[in-house]
Amino acid sequence: MGVPPTICISALGNGTCRDERLTIMNARVRYILAVLVMVGLGLGTRRFASRLGTLGQYAPDVLWAMMVYFLIAFTAPRAAIWKTGLPALLFSYAIEFSQLYHAAWSDQLRSYQIGGLVLGYGLLLHDLICYTTGVAAAAGMDVLLNGSLVFRNQ
Repeated sequence: MGVPPTICISALGNGTCRDERLTIMNARVRYILAVLVMVGLGLGTRRFASRLGTLGQYAPDVLWAMMVYFLIAFTAPRAAIWKTGLPALLFSYAIEFSQLYHAAWSDQLRSYQIGGLVLGYGLLLHDLICYTTGVAAAAGMDVLLNGSLVFRNQ
């Protein structure tokens, strides 16, 4: 097999090199943890929405888009930030616009709690703003937490 590939992390400023497979595995662990945190926070904000006021109205959609971003980043940890953010935003928008479609089967899916959480119920402009905010926030967190790794430029 030979020597495992290494990657240098120049954004950290110390010229440190690490085994690429270990770095990718660590990134995937961080992404899946971020997904779990977003799910927990999202469900919590939905559960206590009446007590949270405006935050309870918009935070779940922001957190949902962040979860989508981190799921995509988990599947492609070496992708450039924009190559993770754009699909996350397009997927979130597609789900929102799918709410214009009301076939019997899609409404049946929405009648279940998990289906309603994933597919939503009606097209709302503020949801699109929340999704944009969520993807931008997740991308910002990604850059901060992963130190703008050099290998994120593919």
